[in-house]
This record gives sequence, C-alpha cells and structure tokens, in this order.
Amino acid sequence: MNHVRHYFSEITETLTRIDEGPINQVIGLLHEARVNGRQVFIMGNGGSASTASHFVCDLAKNTRQPDWPHYRVIGL
Repeated sequence: MNHVRHYFSEITETLTRIDEGPINQVIGLLHEARVNGRQVFIMGNGGSASTASHFVCDLAKNTRQPDWPHYRVIGL
C-alpha cells in the first residue's frame, strides 16, 4: 500500500470514530445565536488564541448571506 493511500485510510478510520453529537450541539447553538442576534464569544490560550482569532474571522466574514443575520462574534 502506498503512503498516500495508507494516510487516507487512517484519516477515514479516525473520522468514523468521532462522536457527532457534541459537534451538532455546537452547530445548533451557533445557529440559535445567529438567528436570535445573540453575541458569540470565542477565546483561546497560547497558540490556540490564533486559532480562535481565525474562527472569529470565519464566522464574522465568511458566513454572510443575503436575507440572513450576520454573526455577532468577538474574540477574547
């Protein structure tokens, strides 16, 4: 088996083990915040602060759609 195929199969196996429940909960909470005009706070510590900052940017800018409220999001 070549290295790329092995890597892909490892990723596939890992993804099948992820519990979707908590991810769907976060998606639901973010959706509720968006449609109800609630403020979302995102934070990270150390290197995770830059990841949090990028997530804030993604929510604030990359999710804008006509006829949908924008996310009110702040990075701490």
